Amino acid sequence: MRQPLGQTDTVVLDSGFSEARALRTMYDYLAGVQWALDRYPRMDLRGHKSPCEEMVDLLTRFPKQKGWTAPLDCAPAASG
Repeated sequence: MRQPLGQTDTVVLDSGFSEARALRTMYDYLAGVQWALDRYPRMDLRGHKSPCEEMVDLLTRFPKQKGWTAPLDCAPAASG
């Protein structure tokens, strides 16, 4: 069963971006939030998971992109 659509799924469907480009766009956004949180740890995430946890969730949803996402910061651990 497919998981509900997330932000990246919506970016792919609504923007005409390729899956890889949409994934990279969302990953870069979350990496920027992580950068800000590292510098301003009191930043309020308003109920969101940490950016790194969000990145793991995001990258897990797109296993076809694992070839280039595996070495990224916060990439999900290899299974198997």
